[in-house]
Amino acid sequence: MIGTEKQDSFISRSVIAIVTTLRADGSPTNSMVSFARRDDRLYFTTTLDRIKGRTLARDPRVGLTIIDPTAPWSFVSVEGRVTIHRDNPAELRSLILDLSDREDFPWSRDDVERMITADGRAMFEVEVERASGAVF
Repeated sequence: MIGTEKQDSFISRSVIAIVTTLRADGSPTNSMVSFARRDDRLYFTTTLDRIKGRTLARDPRVGLTIIDPTAPWSFVSVEGRVTIHRDNPAELRSLILDLSDREDFPWSRDDVERMITADGRAMFEVEVERASGAVF
C-alpha cells in the first residue's frame, strides 16, 4: 500500500501526475505525465533527452503529485527514487499501453503504442519512499 488507504485508492484510480525533478543547480522542474501502477511501484515514460530524462539520469530523486480531474481538490504527492529502464522493456511498456483501454484516457491504443516505442524512450520506475496529500 502507498500511504493511507484513501491515498492508495486515489493513486490506483488516477493516471495523471505532475513529475518534479531537480536541475543541476538544485532548482525544481515540473511536467505532466501519465503513469501506471504495478504493486507499490509507479511507472511513466519519457525520452532520455527531455528534461525529465536528463535530470533523472543525473539525480534519481523524484516527486509525483497525483491528480484526478474528477476530484479537483484532492491530490497525493509521493517522493522516491527512480530506476531507469533504458532498454524500454515491453513488459513495462504494456503498463502504459493498457491505460489507453480506460474510458477517461484521451489517446488511442495505436497512438500510445507509437509514442512509447519511439527511439530514445525509456521507462521510469518509481520506488515510493513517502506519501502525503489530501483526498476528499
